[in-house]
Amino acid sequence: MQFCVTHAHRILLAFVLLLAGAPLLAAQTQTFDITSFAPPSGWTTAQGSTNITFTFVDQAAGYYVMLVVYNSTARSGDLEKDFASEWKNVVVQSFSEVSAPRSISNRTKPGLEFREGSANVSRNGKVSYVRLMVFPSGKRMFSVMAVASNQGAFEGKQAVVRSFLDSMKIAAQPSVAGKPLAAEGGNSSSANAGTIGAGGAPRSSSGIVGVWMGFKNNYPSFEPRPRWYVYFEDGTVFEDLPFHGLAGFNRAASKADRDQGGSWATYTVAGNSATITKHGLYPEKIVIEAPGKMKLDDHPLNRCQPVDGLRLQGSWTYFTNPNDPSIDRMPRGQAPVIHFTSDGKFVDDGVVALFLTEGNRSTDHAGSGAYEIRDFTLILRYSDGRVKPYAFSGMCPGDPFKKNDLIFIGRSEFWKRNKD
Repeated sequence: MQFCVTHAHRILLAFVLLLAGAPLLAAQTQTFDITSFAPPSGWTTAQGSTNITFTFVDQAAGYYVMLVVYNSTARSGDLEKDFASEWKNVVVQSFSEVSAPRSISNRTKPGLEFREGSANVSRNGKVSYVRLMVFPSGKRMFSVMAVASNQGAFEGKQAVVRSFLDSMKIAAQPSVAGKPLAAEGGNSSSANAGTIGAGGAPRSSSGIVGVWMGFKNNYPSFEPRPRWYVYFEDGTVFEDLPFHGLAGFNRAASKADRDQGGSWATYTVAGNSATITKHGLYPEKIVIEAPGKMKLDDHPLNRCQPVDGLRLQGSWTYFTNPNDPSIDRMPRGQAPVIHFTSDGKFVDDGVVALFLTEGNRSTDHAGSGAYEIRDFTLILRYSDGRVKPYAFSGMCPGDPFKKNDLIFIGRSEFWKRNKD
């Protein structure tokens, strides 16, 4: 699970990416964004573009504990406001509307200061316990969220969590956190990015080359979540759909990127079977059942239909109930809706500000402009000069030109409203 993403859907991204991980058996120090740490031994790990997740699951006892480290963002300088902002962007967007608890000051054993607060939250009627820890570092901050099936489960692993926090060090200050690849041919979402390069997506659809989609169950709810695989002509596979799409996707830069490099593998095909090989992991077996259908370790995958030149008409929201009446009461700029018209225009009422945010307030706000869909990428060109590319696909193997009640933007579900 690209689960990045953005502050607003980073926890969903963590759930999506969870089963892609492998157990970490040794507490080797690793670096993520501006922090380094020793991963908890024996926990499952999964890394996305904007977060890294460690999970412990006790199937027999029926509980889990998850630690999610997020990339850094700019801070205001007010510790309590920074905590409230992270709580809103990380917790509220994925769980129930729970006001930020008043945070308290704490520090790791080596002296790294942070603010923390906790509360019971719910999602789809299931209650979880969340503790958020926000670490200031100069003009930036990063956060660690602990999610557990209940407070008792968290407290049972508190010694492990404390050891993990004590291992944290500030590693570096990035020039621009969360910025998509901007090498030649790469994506860019900066305010003045004029064009998105051509190419990047597989140019053949022979054999298994192309973009495929399936579903995998994820902890803690075991709810099936979408998962993409992009098979290239040169025998390499990217085990996800890049969060910023494939338009201008720079493979070399992606492989060298510390956040994306772990999503690359190689594959070989022999008749109706294939094998994915990834360093340090067991090979994954593929059975090609029919044109456009395969099984990857018993998980069905379907080839995605091309989306080049698609035009949409209507309004979409990331709310699972797209016709929730509360949506109509939300003010422009803070509403979870994006409108498209068949003449290539769009109006973003708050989707980028609330859900697809990348932690930059100067570019993450509502607006309108023109859009283009190609190479499994939705390219939003705002009238103020901003350019925002996001991964895009229909519900594969369906054809989004014929049916698009459900589409995926930035790897997240967007449902069409019947009110517009």
